[in-house]
Amino acid sequence: MSGGEVKARQRASKERRRVPRFVLDQDAFVVMRPHFDRIGKVRNIGPGGMCIEYVTSGASGPCRGEVDLFLGNGGFRITRIPCRVVYDHTVEKGELPNSYQIRRCGLAIEELSATQRQALEMLLRRHVAASA
Repeated sequence: MSGGEVKARQRASKERRRVPRFVLDQDAFVVMRPHFDRIGKVRNIGPGGMCIEYVTSGASGPCRGEVDLFLGNGGFRITRIPCRVVYDHTVEKGELPNSYQIRRCGLAIEELSATQRQALEMLLRRHVAASA
């Protein structure tokens, strides 16, 4: 491998996030607004964004810009989190029927209200299991 290739790999593997992400100690999910037609599992989350995985058919478009976040036990939720899609790509097709696929979507959290910000801070204080 040439020196240029090594440097390119090092740049690609460096963390580009300005704000850290965390894995939660229990399952958390997001549902895409406005049609509530897609639900995804949160892989990691932080004050600046989150990564989710969801199952979709090939006919579905990419994830959209506003989500509701909730814990699997039903004891916590934040509604209408404004997000910007950073990436949305296929992870695997696996054993899924027909045209279904697993996708991974990175969402940058946009401007939160004071209530949303406080709720997200509380979630991260109480439910972080590890750094992502």
